Amino acid sequence: MRAAGLESAVANANGLRGNSLAYILPTAMHGSLKTTERATGTASFVIEPDGRMNGYPVVISNQATAGNLYFGNFADLLVGFFG
Repeated sequence: MRAAGLESAVANANGLRGNSLAYILPTAMHGSLKTTERATGTASFVIEPDGRMNGYPVVISNQATAGNLYFGNFADLLVGFFG
């Protein structure tokens, strides 16, 4: 799913609220997206000069699965442990 698709999916679940919206992506993907142009010859890259993507902050983590990126309101994230 593309970044805009992730944003749409979160919006459909009424999740585009709050000020903790961000992308989480692995280091290799971050490096690649910093040099990937939005359109050929534009010098406008997917990761913007201020470190944002589509206007949202980017968190770089080795805990993110290679090849995957995550988007959401992480202030509302709940993690449960069972065992």
